[in-house]
Amino acid sequence: MVDGRVISSQAGNNKFFRDSNGNTFNGPVNNVGHDLEIHYHMSDTRIQDIRKWIGAPDPSTNFVAARNKMTEGTGLWLVNDGNFEEWKNQGGLFWLQGKAGSGKTFLCTTAINTLKDSGKPVFYFYFDSLESSGSKTKYEGLVASLLSQIGTHSRYDHTDVESLYKSNEQGHTKAPAHAMKTTIQETLKKCPETQATYIFLDAMDECRTDSQFQVKNLIQDLLMLQNIHIFVTSRYSSFVSTSWNMYLDSLGRNEDILVHINKVLTSNESFKGLEEEIQAELLEKADGQIRWVDCQLTSLQELGTKDAIRKALQSLPRTLEEIYDNALKSIHKYHIDEAICLLQWKFWQLIEEGKQ
Repeated sequence: MVDGRVISSQAGNNKFFRDSNGNTFNGPVNNVGHDLEIHYHMSDTRIQDIRKWIGAPDPSTNFVAARNKMTEGTGLWLVNDGNFEEWKNQGGLFWLQGKAGSGKTFLCTTAINTLKDSGKPVFYFYFDSLESSGSKTKYEGLVASLLSQIGTHSRYDHTDVESLYKSNEQGHTKAPAHAMKTTIQETLKKCPETQATYIFLDAMDECRTDSQFQVKNLIQDLLMLQNIHIFVTSRYSSFVSTSWNMYLDSLGRNEDILVHINKVLTSNESFKGLEEEIQAELLEKADGQIRWVDCQLTSLQELGTKDAIRKALQSLPRTLEEIYDNALKSIHKYHIDEAICLLQWKFWQLIEEGKQ
């Protein structure tokens, strides 16, 4: 029986483990039992060199941004759901579908954080059409990010990513996307049978149209490997059959919305004495969109008086699109030229990306 405790070496890419008697072993590890947890060591300098060479977009910025915006206590219903628990234990594809503003990114982030806190090896990527470089909308950005995360993780064999690095003139030339995908697959194949790998892909609908076919193939190919768990969020339905397909719009769940509303109401003096009215009105009209609720609360906070808030509650914008339209109309006349320039820049950026 191996107790799973591991020490690292400062030399090379060695594998070490320690047995229950305190004996330390070095070298290839085979047939040593299901309780083994192997850690691979690669120097910090080498890891930094390889990650810099891969040049992947950093999904942790999206993760941290979502964590900072989340209201404490939201998203717990998902990680406590029986279907999520089954997926977590059995593996396969979990597809979370919902309309814009329904909180998919927050739910995905909650799930990532929950598994990370439990010590699971978790890797993630947030597709993001607002990211300036466009790399977070492309297949190439996804495989680079996954390779950077998986290939240098201490629970995964570094042999293949180091070989790829060396075969590209010690990092002086870039590796093509197909080579990075193959390296990810080969690395995952070397995992012990009992080691689960969790991969989260948020906002699949923000992936560029010309990259979606490759992303779908990547997901299907990774699912062919042992003990792979993939969690995807999207506005659209899954492209493959899965036992874990959750459609937020049909669940009628308001737990997160209620938690968020109560948190904001109790922290703002302007809402004192209006809590029940505001809660009832927002819950009735939210239609499952926590972003809509958050926008309304932000707008109501700016009014200041009870009479103004009560009047506003009777004429709330019905959709997110109406909220955005009102926001554009409320731009001060002295800022209109700046706003137009920003929108034109974003428009032409999207046009250029479509040509690539």
